[in-house]
Amino acid sequence: MSRFIARLSLSLHVPFPRSTILQNAIYQYQNLIAVVTGGGTSIGLMITQALIANGAKVYTTSRRGDVLKQSDKQHDSGPSQTIPVTSDVSDKEDVLGLVEEISKKEPDGIQLLVNNAGIARDQNT
Repeated sequence: MSRFIARLSLSLHVPFPRSTILQNAIYQYQNLIAVVTGGGTSIGLMITQALIANGAKVYTTSRRGDVLKQSDKQHDSGPSQTIPVTSDVSDKEDVLGLVEEISKKEPDGIQLLVNNAGIARDQNT
């Protein structure tokens, strides 16, 4: 067992000093364009906040426009940008409209999709 641990520790050796890894350099998203469905509340809002705090441009979607506007007012500060888009991901026409709207604004596409919106089709879900 001790030989296995010794081999494992040798194979995990980092070839450069850990101090050269700067935390703020790892989480920089200045050129990232993201879409977060369900981004107005709960986990989606926390994901949106993390992306915004690290410089990403984030499109947040929700069925409830008032929730998006409120979260946009609270968290749209600094060098990053959040764009609220009211859309219901359980409705195919809304999804197609969302794709069209973002495609017009971002002709080079997006880099990250966080499909966070929850959909329950029946009471047993």
